[in-house]
Amino acid sequence: MKPILHLLQIVLLAVLTLGLSLREADAAPRAPDAPAVAKAQSSDDAPLRRLDVETPAAQSQDEVSDDDDADDADDINDVADADEAETQENDSHVHGRGAERVAVGSNSTLEAGERAAAVVSVLGSSTSAGEVAEAVVSVLGSSRVTGGSVGQDVVSVLGDSYVNAPVRGQVVAVMGNVELGPQAVVEGEIVCIGGRIIMHPGAVHHGERHNVGFGFSFGDMSFLNAWLTKCVFVGRLLGFGSGLGWAWLIAVGMLVFYLVLGLVAPRAVNRCAETLEQRPGYSLLTTLLTILLFPVTTIVLAITVVGAPLIPFIGLGLFFLGLFGKAVMLAWVGRRLVLPFSRGGALAHPAFTILLGGGIVMLLYTVPALGLIVYNVLGALGLGAVIYTIILAGRREAAVPPAVATAASPGASSFTPPVVPTPVSPVVETTAVPPVASAPAAAPQQSASFVGAPEPVIPPPPSVPPVPPVPPHAVPPAALPVVAAASLPRAGFWIRLGASALDALLVGLVIGFLPSALEPNFALLYAAYCIVMWALKGTTIGGIVCGLKLVRLDDRKIDWMTALVRGLGGFLSLIPLGFGFVWVSFDAQHQSWHDKIAGTTIVIVPKGVSLV
Repeated sequence: MKPILHLLQIVLLAVLTLGLSLREADAAPRAPDAPAVAKAQSSDDAPLRRLDVETPAAQSQDEVSDDDDADDADDINDVADADEAETQENDSHVHGRGAERVAVGSNSTLEAGERAAAVVSVLGSSTSAGEVAEAVVSVLGSSRVTGGSVGQDVVSVLGDSYVNAPVRGQVVAVMGNVELGPQAVVEGEIVCIGGRIIMHPGAVHHGERHNVGFGFSFGDMSFLNAWLTKCVFVGRLLGFGSGLGWAWLIAVGMLVFYLVLGLVAPRAVNRCAETLEQRPGYSLLTTLLTILLFPVTTIVLAITVVGAPLIPFIGLGLFFLGLFGKAVMLAWVGRRLVLPFSRGGALAHPAFTILLGGGIVMLLYTVPALGLIVYNVLGALGLGAVIYTIILAGRREAAVPPAVATAASPGASSFTPPVVPTPVSPVVETTAVPPVASAPAAAPQQSASFVGAPEPVIPPPPSVPPVPPVPPHAVPPAALPVVAAASLPRAGFWIRLGASALDALLVGLVIGFLPSALEPNFALLYAAYCIVMWALKGTTIGGIVCGLKLVRLDDRKIDWMTALVRGLGGFLSLIPLGFGFVWVSFDAQHQSWHDKIAGTTIVIVPKGVSLV
């Protein structure tokens, strides 16, 4: 490498030396041509020159050289003047564009006859009737070009784009409409996402059109400006002022939803509120663990690929548990005010406590910097209280001993525990002694004064052969109780979730081996798998691993119709964000919604009993 570097250095030095020499040659004054001068001097009109007088040839040569230098200097000055004039012209052109019109939290307007480099509004609308060199942009607002011209694009995000003037660039509307007026001339493309493209007669468009619609139009989203500027930017959810009525309507609607939860599941709301009151530390710990473990669980399931279908279900489940937890927190706030005065009655009902707590919390939402804090803290604590209540319910279910039924109905799918032989004590061989016959009651009693009368002779009892011992097996065993399947301990939410997760992984593996052209539906395939396994075996593979079995409440065998009804009912439990599955934790019979529809339940089978 070193010789090559040296060679390159030599080549570079040579090139530099040659360049310098050429530059010096060009800069040096060129000598006058002698023959041409001689020819000029030999002309007839040239005057005669004396030999004894010094010729002014050298002087004239110096003067010519000076004249050339002066001409070069004049040329350089002319070029500098031209550059300066061009710069001044460019500067005047730039200043002629005008300054940019930028507004945050308000609207930007460019009047007719005015010039601007750009018109931009963030959380507002932009309107231009003048000359815009670059673009007209609105974020959470609408862009309107009613006159003048636009040198580049017209863009609206969550708003409409209206153009009634020449536009050399594109016209874009995201979640809004694009409307071209009769005087509109658009050179570029028209892109409309989530809206419609409207062109009036006379509008001219030279580019392509791209319209991605959702079947409806979001319209003008500028109503969000007031909420973002007056509420979110100051750290609250609600406020008082014009343009905020829709936010109060949403808040009242959510409060009504929480009231419905309190009326539908009052026992569940009270249990979760009591958990928060009695065990606040564990509820807070559950909240922190849930917040930390959910992202980790999501990443692990996504890496395994097979568990990826479970991610949306887990997310929806946590979302709805969070909504239910918000109702619990509103009830908890109301209970703090009601319980000191009334321990029961209508005032202690979850519906009333949710209404009272909701009013207080909504007022707290209007406090700057405190509203967002209250909202996030209540949501997180409510989620932790609900999850910890579910965990406690599972522990209580595990501690309840199984109930034993005295008899089972005919044809019942009952479980008989294994028979354990009862030891029988040996029979001791004894001699039977007949009872002594008493004197007839009618016999006359002898007089006590009769002396010397002979005593009656009593004959000896007859001999009785010994009784042989009875073998132990000859003793009939006591009747063993029959355990009804429906009376076994009910399975809780978490063990059911574990069994369902195993089944989902199995179905996901099967789908992975199927050809991609089939594209099976995971939910339908999972439901079909469960229906077939319930009808044939009364359980699934995940249920076998976890020791669970599906039984009917009337203790009859699971048939195809029952399995089909339960499988289809599972979709009804899934529609309200999976709340039908979580209902197991709050129901007294530990039944989900599809269990109640089919008249079934899931029990924990004792060890040693076959599940298939």
